[in-house]
Amino acid sequence: MKETIFPRKFVAQVSVLLTIVGGISFFTNSTCTQARAEELASATPEADVSCINPHLACPEAGEVIDTLKEIAKAYSAGDFSKLSDFLDNDITTFDDKKKKLIVGKPAVMEWVREQWDKSKSEGNPVESYTIDHPFAQVRGDTAIVTFRAVKRFGGKKPKAFASQCTDIFVKHTPQDGWKKLHYRTHWKEISI
Repeated sequence: MKETIFPRKFVAQVSVLLTIVGGISFFTNSTCTQARAEELASATPEADVSCINPHLACPEAGEVIDTLKEIAKAYSAGDFSKLSDFLDNDITTFDDKKKKLIVGKPAVMEWVREQWDKSKSEGNPVESYTIDHPFAQVRGDTAIVTFRAVKRFGGKKPKAFASQCTDIFVKHTPQDGWKKLHYRTHWKEISI
């Protein structure tokens, strides 16, 4: 079987296509300073992060799934410094509520902090994050992972959200490891 290597330009085009096709929504936007986010993170109990039935198309796919789990752990704990380490500088995502593409690590990190801070300030910390049946396929320096994610929030008003997710990763050098280049989610509340 011939290995296909996707050029970076192709990955960017796929990212735009996924942006048009998919959607993302967390809660509502709010402002958050980094100091406030770190204060909230320090008071956050560690969430349970699990990965159920991964399907690995090749050995390298295991590394991608491990990176995905580390991203989920960092987000759930509010460890934005660690989370940032797993994101490519050119990362993109889509804010479904504003119908807006978010481009670049600083903008994506700010948006993620706002969503996390909003949830935390409402007294709803992330209790668990499940990565269900991830399928990872690697082609050269690019990987695509699809999976179902379930986030459970505790606190005053326990609730749960589920999403069908598509994440694109890139590996510039073996030393860098896998970095998230693009992701699409569409969170919907589910029954607990």
